[in-house]
Amino acid sequence: MDEVFCLNFFPFFIGAALGLYWYLRRYRPQKKQFDQLNNRKEGVQLISGKYKSSPETTQGETPTERLERRIRELERENEDHKKNENKLDTRIQELEQELYSSDCRPMDYVDKPSPVHTINTGLRTKEQRPIVGLAVLGNSLFVSHEKTSAIEVYDSATYVAQDPLQIKEGQMAEPFDIAACVQESCLFVIGRLDSSKDSTSSILKIELDGKVSTEWSSGGSSGRLSTYGSNVIVCLSDKSLVCEFTHKGELLRQVRLSPAAGFIHLSHAIQVTSVHFVVSHGGRDDKLRRVCLVDRKGDIIEKCKILEKKNSPVCLLNDRSRSILVGDAEGRILLLNSKLIFQRKLIEKADNCIGSRISFDETEKRLFVARNKVSLKPKDLKSAQVLVFNVK
Repeated sequence: MDEVFCLNFFPFFIGAALGLYWYLRRYRPQKKQFDQLNNRKEGVQLISGKYKSSPETTQGETPTERLERRIRELERENEDHKKNENKLDTRIQELEQELYSSDCRPMDYVDKPSPVHTINTGLRTKEQRPIVGLAVLGNSLFVSHEKTSAIEVYDSATYVAQDPLQIKEGQMAEPFDIAACVQESCLFVIGRLDSSKDSTSSILKIELDGKVSTEWSSGGSSGRLSTYGSNVIVCLSDKSLVCEFTHKGELLRQVRLSPAAGFIHLSHAIQVTSVHFVVSHGGRDDKLRRVCLVDRKGDIIEKCKILEKKNSPVCLLNDRSRSILVGDAEGRILLLNSKLIFQRKLIEKADNCIGSRISFDETEKRLFVARNKVSLKPKDLKSAQVLVFNVK
């Protein structure tokens, strides 16, 4: 009798065991995953102060369907979170703009500063080439020239020439600009490998021993440089674009400046806050020659029109008091406050000179102004000089 009973119920036991095994393999992992997602959502609701106990499984809803429904709910919450982040970012930009515009600190520049020294460059190399780059780092003044890879170095206090930094052949043949970075204790150079106008320019990070530690493409054929902290700001005139890179060459953001808004022939750009840039543009024959404060979207916040006829801004810098210094093509230095309101001419123009670059030694209160002196007919370069002014 017992043997008959076991034989009759043996298939039932086998079926029950297989059903239990199938349930554990298929539904238990999904239930565990669902519980994790459910706990995550309830945690988010609790943190945000919007906790509401979730309803139990609706009638006729399988655990799989409930899991899919909760995933969709979490995706919607994630979208809402991103929208809140965008609103917060917009509010931060508004507050920074309000702070920057309201913080017009008094400027303590001297009246009509006169040069205390003139550095005649090119004496060591015995070549007269136009100055295209000027930067101060520590106790050194760095000067780069057109179509040469050698960067001249001078003591910024005694103005004595030191050994130049020589970029290796094949890394830079035609530099356009240089910029110094205090945080990284290095120089950045932008230029092309050859003189071909069709080639893309590159940016080199150069250590003070002359070694190139990093190199990357600027994204344009030519450009100008400045720094903001340890980041590199690149102004690409041919693309009406301002790019912000890390010191390792990673692109952080791009600010597109529309030619329809008058942004033609960009000359220089500096970053003044985490979300604001000051940009100069306009050539001698352009109707608009301006200095503009723009945001990350390229929208104009403030602007200052250059008053001199057929003249154009070529170089910008800002100091700790948030004043903006503008070097123009005739060697003038104009002083603006943080709202880009014109204050006065700090330095007058020089006859037969083309202004190119300016750099400021904040510690010693010295302003370095590069001028390329030319003859009248023909306009050949006579000398490339750096004038030193005590301006504070």
